[in-house]
Amino acid sequence: MLLAHPALATTLEVPTASYPTIQAGIDAANDGDTVFVDPGTYTGDGNRDISFNGKAITVQGSGAGLTILDLQGTVEDFHQAFIFDHEEGASSVLQGFTITHGFADLGGAISIGTDPILAGRIVTTGPAISQCVFENNRATTYGGAIFMVNANVTVSQCVFKQNRAVIQEGLEGSSYGGAIAFQAYLSTSPPPSGGALPPLGSVPAQIPSNAVRLVNDVFTGNEAGSDGAALDITGDTTTFDPDPTSPLVYIDNCAFNGNLCDFDGGSDGATGTIDFYGGNVKMSNTIMYGDATLSEISNFFPRSTAV
Repeated sequence: MLLAHPALATTLEVPTASYPTIQAGIDAANDGDTVFVDPGTYTGDGNRDISFNGKAITVQGSGAGLTILDLQGTVEDFHQAFIFDHEEGASSVLQGFTITHGFADLGGAISIGTDPILAGRIVTTGPAISQCVFENNRATTYGGAIFMVNANVTVSQCVFKQNRAVIQEGLEGSSYGGAIAFQAYLSTSPPPSGGALPPLGSVPAQIPSNAVRLVNDVFTGNEAGSDGAALDITGDTTTFDPDPTSPLVYIDNCAFNGNLCDFDGGSDGATGTIDFYGGNVKMSNTIMYGDATLSEISNFFPRSTAV
């Protein structure tokens, strides 16, 4: 009797004749494979707006100082590096790149997750991102470098510098999270008119504990037009049951320095380096200094907690 054996993991090298772009390598990969990207600067189609397509693979550069994704995004021509919207999990790994010159509405360099109102269900997406540098990316509304919704993500050993969440020139509006913006929704329904909130405990929490983990990361020189010079964290403000033992965001051994909020643009005055509006944040072994904000941490929603 013949026994089936699992396929061995394969490393697919980019660029080659078979895999000229990163997306070509991903398209050919199977779960467990590694797409290894050689040193160089990568531009154009196939090397931006990349999708893992839900695969449990590792996409690995040769190191942030060697493998650069220059997205060449502009206000007229939006481009991101990666779009994670196929319910990727922790076995979908991105590491070892510098990502620069991304431009989008939500997440200048990377967007993670699916809007539950559009999907009609709660969707959790959770890749692992490590050893990357995010530099000079821009979003017009949320997340100069990364935007996440209902994410279960670990971002470790990354550097975020000079990313911006700033509204387009000549337009009115607000922008949040110079480096990262995270939103957690427990409902597939739009918020009720008037912003009325249900009683605490009326809806069970569905977001996983420690949904976003930031570990050994550096945030420097990032800018938000409104709130959250480095990080903007929004818990569900329509069906939210805060639990201090299960933070939405866990920050460990990180450093924040020289991040900036545009005070005049702040819609609610909550112009902190880290701003959270609903949700729980746990911080440990983290330093914050030299930021041009009204406060290092701003908490504008009474059901928020920081530990």
